[in-house]
Amino acid sequence: MLFRSFLDKIISYLDEKNGSFKGAPKFPQFYLFDTMFYYYLKTNDKKYFTPVEILLKNISSKGIYDQLAGGIARYTVDENWIIPHFEKMLYDNIQFINLLTKFYQKTKNEYFKNKLKQTIQFINQDFKNNLNFKVGRYHSLKLKEPFKSNSIKITMRCSKTKIPMGLEDNQNKIYGFQFHPESFLTTNGKILIKKILSAKRS
Repeated sequence: MLFRSFLDKIISYLDEKNGSFKGAPKFPQFYLFDTMFYYYLKTNDKKYFTPVEILLKNISSKGIYDQLAGGIARYTVDENWIIPHFEKMLYDNIQFINLLTKFYQKTKNEYFKNKLKQTIQFINQDFKNNLNFKVGRYHSLKLKEPFKSNSIKITMRCSKTKIPMGLEDNQNKIYGFQFHPESFLTTNGKILIKKILSAKRS
């Protein structure tokens, strides 16, 4: 079977001790292990369970995981998950939660349940309840105020200068930023773009 051959090929490149792929920098690659765990659930073949178990055990117990506040860093600069790149991304942590949930549902391991709860608490505290985030802005243009409109409203302002940074026209489903959401300097910029695309489709 082609799909099984593909997974077996991936397994041959994995770090059997630390999980994920060999070498550094080291990324979790959750999407691959989510697929692998799905195939384990379909076949009950332990060959596809073990790599997921190794990955989650290492990530949950080492430096990539914030043992105090919860949540994981984007990657580590070493191959042993010890030295994290100090940047926590929402999409990485959501993928971590997704795989960890499936793994706990199958194994009922309380250790992973605790890591799951701690990571969810971290997201609620640092992402859901935090209205301030960093953006990449490369220009000096700004909206002239006072600004009045029946359909357009200001949705974001700079926390320091109070300059408008986001506009929204709900009637025509037009959304604008006075910054670059696609920039790597913008925290969770990709998530903003996805939300806009989702709103325009609905």
